[in-house]
Amino acid sequence: MPRSLLLERIIFWIYLFLGPLPWMGLLVLSHFARSRMRRLLEEAARGAVLPDPPPHVTVLVPAKDEGPAVRECISRIAAMEYPSFDVIAIDDRSTDETGAIFDELARTLPEGKLRVIHVPHGPLPEGWFGKPHALHLGAKQLAPRTSWLLFVDSDVLVSPDALRQAVALSVNRKYDALSITTNLICETFVERLVMPLAAGLWVSTYAVSFTNEDSMPHNAYANGQFFLIRREPYEAVGGHASVPATVVEDVELMSRLKCSGARVRFQVGGHLAATRMYKGWEQIRNGWARTFCGTSRRKPGRLVLALACLLTYTFSLFPAVAWLIVRSVQHAPYWYAWMIASAAHAILMVLFVSYFYVGSGNKRRYVLLFPVAAVYLAMILIRAIRLCRTGQVNWRGSTVQMQPA
Repeated sequence: MPRSLLLERIIFWIYLFLGPLPWMGLLVLSHFARSRMRRLLEEAARGAVLPDPPPHVTVLVPAKDEGPAVRECISRIAAMEYPSFDVIAIDDRSTDETGAIFDELARTLPEGKLRVIHVPHGPLPEGWFGKPHALHLGAKQLAPRTSWLLFVDSDVLVSPDALRQAVALSVNRKYDALSITTNLICETFVERLVMPLAAGLWVSTYAVSFTNEDSMPHNAYANGQFFLIRREPYEAVGGHASVPATVVEDVELMSRLKCSGARVRFQVGGHLAATRMYKGWEQIRNGWARTFCGTSRRKPGRLVLALACLLTYTFSLFPAVAWLIVRSVQHAPYWYAWMIASAAHAILMVLFVSYFYVGSGNKRRYVLLFPVAAVYLAMILIRAIRLCRTGQVNWRGSTVQMQPA
């Protein structure tokens, strides 16, 4: 065999392992991962049955400078079709009308349905970040009859049966904690292009479906947008006082729960809640970088690997197509192998990316712009890697210092 042909075969096999095969593996793994996270969808199809009597739930909603949008969040929560629950809204030192809206809703809703806590303005207690502190204050006001807590972010819109389905699944399956993925509301071009893929990158990088494997106590992840916890194990691990200074208090709390022996689950739940997480590119970059850095506990190794894989798996397609064109013009032997491999690369990549657009409740029409989105994702990861080094995060108008792992 001529040396040039042998070299081309070697390069071809290298390309297979840097392009088509990784996308095939990711597609298969994502399918099985999602199958482990579909219990809520399956239970919804069969009809979720609550125990009799249903446990009392307290819904806690922290908010800081959310403005008029917080009204719909609280109104939807208060209108949930569940027979026994109350709501605690925590105004975390807001400088806009958030606190006034909470007070107004407390007056208009049925008595006892909504209680409002106003966190005093000024510095937080030493060693606390804003959101964990707000939720800690809210949890201290629980009624004695409360047996479950549901933490919901103030930008989340819940469906009428969200609480009923979540509680029914948790009680019937004897789960101690349940968190869900939510649908992503995207309104601008960059949000529609990047947000579903940033969420998919987080899910893939940390293999969050292993949260549902009881035999893996150190693999636990959560989404604080919708996080249901049974009161007893929550208090047993120290509640939010055990995670006072972390920007991913949801992930850290879920980890503590699982390590303590609690049965925890992370499920697909876009049919129960939706949220517009970030508005515009700056919020997307800073918000997701903070999430990636915090989830990694300021250890950049996994982020560097994710960045290398993202760029290699995506952009190896382009030199392969260029080489295909050159070899086909030359009528070189085996040029069709390059055609098949590059076509498979493109198709598998499109299928995988479509998975996250559709799974987040968005349209797949942006899938062909994935190379552009990959550049945005790379910028997020680079930002996250830098945060791992500095630990300084701009969060809700304040600069906080994350502690090293």
